[in-house]
Amino acid sequence: MIGWILCFAGGALAFHRLAVPPPSDWVWAAPFLVLLLRWSWTRLPAGFALGFLWALLHLTLTHPGALPAGLAGQELIVEGVVSSLVQERERRTRFELDVSRLRSADGPVTGPSRLRLSWYGNEQSPAPGEGWRFLVRLKRPRSFANPGGFDYAGWLFRKGIGAAGYVRESDDNRRLAAPSWDSALLRLRDRLRMNVRAQVEDPAAAALLTALTVGDRSALEAEQWARYTRLGVNHLVAISGLHIGMVAAVGFLLGRLLWRGGLLLAARPAAGRAWRGLALAPADQPAALSALALGAAYAALAGFAVPTQRALLMLLAVLGAWLFRRRLTPARSLAAALFLVVLWSPLQLLSPGLWLSFGAVAAILFGMAGRGRGLLAGWGRIQWVVALGLAPVLVAQGLGVPLLSPVANMVSVPLFTLVVVPLGLAGAGLSLLSDTLAGWALGAAEWVLGLWEQAVAWLGGWEGALWRAPAAGPWRMAAALAGLLLLLAPRGLPGRWLGLLLWAPLAFPRADAPPFGSARLTLLDVGQGQAAVLRTRSHLLVYDAGPRFSADFEAGSAVVAPYLEQAGLRRIDRLVLSNGDRDHAGGFRGLVERVPALEVWSGEPQAFPKLEVRGCEAGQAWTWDGVRFEFLHGSSHWRGNDASCVLQVRTAGASLLLTGDIEAPAERSLVGSYREQLASDLAVVPHHGSATSSSPALVAAVKPAYALVSAGYRNQWGFPRPEVVTRWRQAGARVLNTAHSGALSFELTPQGLRGPEAYRDSVRRHWRAAGFAF
Repeated sequence: MIGWILCFAGGALAFHRLAVPPPSDWVWAAPFLVLLLRWSWTRLPAGFALGFLWALLHLTLTHPGALPAGLAGQELIVEGVVSSLVQERERRTRFELDVSRLRSADGPVTGPSRLRLSWYGNEQSPAPGEGWRFLVRLKRPRSFANPGGFDYAGWLFRKGIGAAGYVRESDDNRRLAAPSWDSALLRLRDRLRMNVRAQVEDPAAAALLTALTVGDRSALEAEQWARYTRLGVNHLVAISGLHIGMVAAVGFLLGRLLWRGGLLLAARPAAGRAWRGLALAPADQPAALSALALGAAYAALAGFAVPTQRALLMLLAVLGAWLFRRRLTPARSLAAALFLVVLWSPLQLLSPGLWLSFGAVAAILFGMAGRGRGLLAGWGRIQWVVALGLAPVLVAQGLGVPLLSPVANMVSVPLFTLVVVPLGLAGAGLSLLSDTLAGWALGAAEWVLGLWEQAVAWLGGWEGALWRAPAAGPWRMAAALAGLLLLLAPRGLPGRWLGLLLWAPLAFPRADAPPFGSARLTLLDVGQGQAAVLRTRSHLLVYDAGPRFSADFEAGSAVVAPYLEQAGLRRIDRLVLSNGDRDHAGGFRGLVERVPALEVWSGEPQAFPKLEVRGCEAGQAWTWDGVRFEFLHGSSHWRGNDASCVLQVRTAGASLLLTGDIEAPAERSLVGSYREQLASDLAVVPHHGSATSSSPALVAAVKPAYALVSAGYRNQWGFPRPEVVTRWRQAGARVLNTAHSGALSFELTPQGLRGPEAYRDSVRRHWRAAGFAF
């Protein structure tokens, strides 16, 4: 059973690793595969193939639909129903809309069935369940494509969202209908959320309590979430298996008490006869059903979010087998839960939460098997076992490993399970009846959370609390998993200490640095901005930190730092901010908070008055590991874009020119001073391909083999301008744009230039072919 289920899940996962899905007609092979289940030698491969075809059928039936390419960026009229809780932050409102009608200027069009919309600066706010008409501009879901980066398009795909966009100011924006009866649950969740926020004064506590009661985490601040991640307690904020299990346990106890207490006395004789053939006492059946009912109610209160669906299916697998006299071992129960999850939604295999949930349970089952200990010692060992068991999963998912997780969770888990969640749910429920009673419960929860937040801030203050391991290959992961099994094995097994040696490649990875005399460039995909990483044998230079898009999102911590961390780079030797503009230096603070920089240089040091930032000047040069770096242009008497640091990098066989945002005046000065030296194999196009830059004289002097553009996809300025692209191509350059290629990597070696490697091409997934752009 376990092997077949693993093959079934493996087939579904293999489907979702495809770049292009096969034709849906393939599902007609399923009946023939079912026949192969009769023979033991074909059962496992048939299970794999059935899992593959089930994922294909599920995608065919549930795909949200794609936005036609010609409608991207066009003004459209959309009508639909608000199908999510509405998130409000500063002057932005965000919500999901189930589409009933979509029209362009030419008439009705076919498009995605669900949208994610933002509405800026509006005075009115839609309510959950209401019908609305909006004037919108939409775009296909799209992610930045960088190693170690977050797949935003994949996240939207798993949520069934076919396009994202924003509402335009228009008289067409109006409410069409009041909420209908089928949105009663959504409106109840919204009312409870508002009640909790009204009763709890502390914003951090209010954000936690709304997350724990109705599954709304939109009010959590980025810094707050980062604190929890550093200690590995962020799983407590999501309504998942731990919380659903706690509520189900309460339901089980209540069911037994009600049954045995005589409240269901009239039903007992008949029910007892009905259940007599089963192995359980008559009181256990209603108790199990009560557990399922309360668990389902809590999942509904959380909006049946993906983690709650997973937890509910796991609960169903355990209690279902128990109710119907199927004596499953814990391992088989876990496998049955996996089967139900994949059967419900194969897309959950793409969620890191699934691997963490099942990994934690599997680690507990294996690591605690046959170990009888006292309550406190056993609880402590569980935390150590889970932390150790999840470390390879976290590394494989590109997430940090919280080293203090066992200590933090040993106290936090019972505190949340036995105190915070019950108080929060009681307070939310009582808010429908009495503000006074609700205030007492929520006030107590707020006080407890205040103390807990102080402890989290103190414990998470240690710099090494979160260990970010570089990306690991399949052999290192296999060795780490083998070491994990040895470390968690029973004490009597000889050679358990070898598990530490097998962990060594994961814990102490060898840096993949270029050889002496070579340099590696990676121009990251940061949207409308710029960030480049230059690495030599033992040094690291970062040129620009990417843009800041909003108060809570910038590329330094979202793109550049994850890239460096997955490469095992924990310190920047020199950070060059070519100028002080938001699209080049906006991610500076977010970057250095995660990866410190020893030196910071800029063409506009005055833009950072409270920091020690040096000005770059023409003629400043240094050599790292046989590679020469030289500033050809800098601050001096220049201002604005023309003050940008221009950096040239040379090996014995190749050269690179980084130009920042210089425009025609600075370009004339540069050509006049360094005409012959400007010739380079590789150049980053000035000012993202603006028409005010890339003058004919500069292009003719540089004459590169490759001209790289760092620009945002469908940016409002139309960068790079067509005439600029043509100019570089006429000079013999191949023009590449991060908006289309993702991160671009080259290696400058003593023998010449190697590359390019386009990250977007190396990580193609089927949702791109289905109308989603990675």
